[in-house]
Amino acid sequence: MMHKIKLSFILIFLLSAPLTHSKEGMWLPMLIERLNIEDMKTQGFKLEAKDIYDINNACMKDAVMLFGRGCTAELISDKGLIL
Repeated sequence: MMHKIKLSFILIFLLSAPLTHSKEGMWLPMLIERLNIEDMKTQGFKLEAKDIYDINNACMKDAVMLFGRGCTAELISDKGLIL
């Protein structure tokens, strides 16, 4: 009985695997306007590419900092919340 349950789960997993798709990875902020922003907007992203990365103006790139012994951190609120 337990063998049939395990086999059923494996079969369900293998049949549903082609239906799933993730878009993960490391996106380079300086290339986000050229490579990723249209796809992000179709998924509901509301900011402009310049809000994420603009070499000459203030944007999200300016909020990234080092925390502790060199871990990457980001200030995400006006009250000082850091991730």
